[in-house]
Amino acid sequence: MSILASPETKASKAAVFALARSIEAQIPNDGPLPGILDYLPQDSLVAESVRYFHHYIWLNAHYFVSDENILHISDNTDAVLAKYRGGDKRWYLVVVEYPSDMEARLARTDFAIHFLPEMELEPVAQIEDSTWAGCRGTGSILAVVFNAPARETAMGILDESKRSSNRKNRASAARNPDNRREEVCVMDDLEKKGLTRRDFLRASSTAAIAGALFGTGLGDPRAAIAQAVEKKTRVVLVRDPAFSTRRGTSSLKRSSGCSTRP
Repeated sequence: MSILASPETKASKAAVFALARSIEAQIPNDGPLPGILDYLPQDSLVAESVRYFHHYIWLNAHYFVSDENILHISDNTDAVLAKYRGGDKRWYLVVVEYPSDMEARLARTDFAIHFLPEMELEPVAQIEDSTWAGCRGTGSILAVVFNAPARETAMGILDESKRSSNRKNRASAARNPDNRREEVCVMDDLEKKGLTRRDFLRASSTAAIAGALFGTGLGDPRAAIAQAVEKKTRVVLVRDPAFSTRRGTSSLKRSSGCSTRP
């Protein structure tokens, strides 16, 4: 539960605290903390800043991101926001856990399209106010950093969140050995073939995916990926630099090396 007062004054702050204490007194037992808190790096964390929620409005209440729900936060996701401090600098980490890996990838795509189109070659990029933002997905977990003072800060917190995610995934796999199968698309010797992996961050590219896979002219990237989810299809597209660019286009190839492995 969150209680906010706007604008905040001494009187409104006192009233909010009194109301919170009254509500807390009526809760008979302490419940377990949400598991998603395990993905928060502890170094430089401002402990009292942690916020757990299921609606993007609460994210915007503490750190405005967008008028739209570009991270796809819903009743079916767990989300947490935390503030980090280093000297006089402040930055923020949002971690969201989705029902599936595909939904996490869809959210990452939407975030890149609408908030950080510069994020093509690296998971972080510098934005207009000279701070750094970025995101990285690990399975069904998406970690997003905002307002980082330097590239190293942004990369560092994403790296640490990923390590926390990997540790938790390994522990979960050990408890559930029958569920340790992961869908992968195998692409052999990309560098030898002169191919580079490309994340399709713009609507026009994803529309091309939709047309290539489903024979449709879907212009909405979310519709294309939703259809891929429905068909349980995972696709990796790459750009072939050797393809003639005289027509101003790139070669789009469908990876046929999809497999399932333990």
